[in-house]
Amino acid sequence: MDSDHAVVFFDGECVLCSRTVQWILRRDRRGIFRFASLQSPVARQLFPAATGETVILRLGQATYTRSAAVVRICWLLGGWWRMVALLVFLVPAPLRDAVYRLIARYRFHWFGRQACMIPPPQERWRFLE
Repeated sequence: MDSDHAVVFFDGECVLCSRTVQWILRRDRRGIFRFASLQSPVARQLFPAATGETVILRLGQATYTRSAAVVRICWLLGGWWRMVALLVFLVPAPLRDAVYRLIARYRFHWFGRQACMIPPPQERWRFLE
């Protein structure tokens, strides 16, 4: 894995997660993010106990999960997203993570399930699989 890039590990079977990856791709003008599904061999090797109920952000040697990963992703996107990150960061982590777990628990019911996301050809190089 390239330590110069932030790697977002996401549930490749979750519509909400795939849409979130697409959302990040559109806003990542500096190209700092790379992606891998939690079902990929690289994710299973790095995080064997990880479930699809969490997003994982690997940044250098640091690993962030749940709402901490979301806050860090917004921060790294820069611009106005840093303001969003600051506002969300002000919410106590246990409360942020409780909301995150609620959304994660019902994500398939609310947003649906799909086969693993196939990245668009022009973005395929940003995926580790």
